[in-house]
Amino acid sequence: YKPGHQLNAYYNGRINDLAIDFNADYFRENYEKSSLSNEKSQEQEDRIVRALNPVDNQLAATKLIFSHPLWGGSISFGSEYSYSFQTNDYLSANEEYVPTSYSKIKEHNIAVFAEYNHDFSFGQIAAGVRYEHVIFDYFENHEFRKDESRKYDNIFPNASFNTQLGPIQTQLSYTAKTQRPSYWSLRKNVSYHNRFTLQTGDPTLKPTIIHDVTLTNSWRFLQLMVSFQQNRDAAVPWGKPMEGNPEITLLQPINLHKLPMLSAYISATPTIGCWSPMLTLGVTKQWLTIESGGQSYEMNRPMFTGTFNNILTLPKGFTIGADFTYQSNGHYNNSYYN
Repeated sequence: YKPGHQLNAYYNGRINDLAIDFNADYFRENYEKSSLSNEKSQEQEDRIVRALNPVDNQLAATKLIFSHPLWGGSISFGSEYSYSFQTNDYLSANEEYVPTSYSKIKEHNIAVFAEYNHDFSFGQIAAGVRYEHVIFDYFENHEFRKDESRKYDNIFPNASFNTQLGPIQTQLSYTAKTQRPSYWSLRKNVSYHNRFTLQTGDPTLKPTIIHDVTLTNSWRFLQLMVSFQQNRDAAVPWGKPMEGNPEITLLQPINLHKLPMLSAYISATPTIGCWSPMLTLGVTKQWLTIESGGQSYEMNRPMFTGTFNNILTLPKGFTIGADFTYQSNGHYNNSYYN
């Protein structure tokens, strides 16, 4: 790894009732990763495969937010801009197995947003909207690839409602947001694992659009959270036979059309004398059917999780802790966890 660089500048001030919050960041890191595979085979030729993978990452980002009282509530609005850049090269010493390739990504992300909050006698209501315009340019072997470059225009609304129902604090919220693929998943370089397994990315991989509805309740030391997510174009890892050589598996991420998922968690954090336990029980359930090899696979088995953390406070400043975790079998994305 070479030295990384981070630079930050910010301003926070006020003009009469108008609050201003501005910040800007710059980040850069680059590194080189070398790999060597020494394969010995009883039935085929031995192989020594060497490769060098230099990567350069850069990011520049700014954000400006204005806040002002309005109609008994408050409104905030502003904009964001980010520019990211990556070169990811794969320099192969064994072209007969994996070719040398050069990959470059440039991305501009421009967003404007606004949100309004108001307190009423029955609770607090907030609503907002965000618009994003993204320009994604992909270069392969120093040439611009128009077919694999993309432009995205998305609108993401959000709303929430907070209220007090007797001793219970309740919040209901809806959020639409995006989860963009990592640049590692968007590269087109082919990495060598062994003679039967290669790995690459996909520059045409779509961002995941997430619609989330969440209900949370709190009463004394008890908390309950129920969330339903609809993930459109969820990105998952995938393996398929390589064209022209089906003995080799090519690992490459793909998009699923939709992936509904329900999650529920209940937590208890009481204090009993010198004992402070924290117990959380949860379940995640998805609805997914995978088509592969001419067959359908139902991947709907729920997964149960639990954590039980304990702290005992002893005299003279001593503490003792014991933590436990549990996870059941179940499906998550296109995998079965056993």
